[in-house]
Amino acid sequence: MLDITGRWDIEWASAFGTEHITLNLIADGDVITGTARDDVGEYALTNGVVAGDQVSGEFRMVKPIPLTVTFTAKVRGDTLAGKAKAGVLPAAPITGYRANS
Repeated sequence: MLDITGRWDIEWASAFGTEHITLNLIADGDVITGTARDDVGEYALTNGVVAGDQVSGEFRMVKPIPLTVTFTAKVRGDTLAGKAKAGVLPAAPITGYRANS
């Protein structure tokens, strides 16, 4: 089973510019819970799943406009890469790494 538990620092090339998000993830089997945090606030992760080397989930942001962000990424060791989609905006690439603390 993929070990996804921990803090992940994510860079997201969103329609609003480059976003930096911290995902704090807790895996329990193939289910993931946790939070996403940016410079505006903290949001609960929902529908988090691990399947093979893939992780996916979503969170609801409130600013700059309310929208739901969905993401899917492939995890390789302490790095991940994939796509995130915010509401009706097009999907954009995300990259990230597991933080040491």
